[in-house]
Amino acid sequence: MASGRTATMAHAWNAAGEYSITAQARDSHDSVSGWSAPHVLHVGTANHAPDQPSTPDGPEEVRELVEYEFVSWSDDLDGDSVSLRFAWGDSDTSEWQAYVQSGDTVTATHAWSATGTYAVRAQARDVKESVSEWSLAFAVIVSTSFNTPPSPPSRLEGPGSGYVGISYTFSAAANDPEGDSVSVRFLWARIPAGGRTGSHQARSLRTATSGRSPDQFRCAPRPGTTSAPCQTGARRAR
Repeated sequence: MASGRTATMAHAWNAAGEYSITAQARDSHDSVSGWSAPHVLHVGTANHAPDQPSTPDGPEEVRELVEYEFVSWSDDLDGDSVSLRFAWGDSDTSEWQAYVQSGDTVTATHAWSATGTYAVRAQARDVKESVSEWSLAFAVIVSTSFNTPPSPPSRLEGPGSGYVGISYTFSAAANDPEGDSVSVRFLWARIPAGGRTGSHQARSLRTATSGRSPDQFRCAPRPGTTSAPCQTGARRAR
């Protein structure tokens, strides 16, 4: 080729590492130049896209306009951190969630504005922005009548010891996933020798709005009486 023209050559490496690349020239009279200054090349392994995420998991039946949680996860062959997004089947796709370690669970929430059956899928992306295939679909039925029970009441609060014939107040709170009003009742169970629960009396509270603090769900037992509604937020008179 003519003097001053650029020579081009391609090469592929079969192992990761740091390589020094130099060039040398020879003219038509077989006179050879010195070697050029080195060009350093860092060769790494090729990046792999994350695996297809697991089929999303969550409630199979939900109520319209109420948010619910769904989870999925994906492994990355290179051990890269991954982010997931969810397609909800209603033309809405979530933002990419925060990056987590390969194989860790990712959670996202969604509420549907219309009844029907929807296919929820997940997709993964690694920190090098390689994207996986969409996961298999998880079917969710959305209705206006579906109801989820309240969560179990929180740990009861009240005295740990007392005396016969004296009324003591205990409290607990319960939340409802759909925000429905809830009522709470207490079980007054005597524990005989041996630790087994014996006879008891049960007493119901008046209905109160979900999410109120525990001191608004109170009941004071009175030994020797039959069960009856307790006053909400106040100690029952003896």
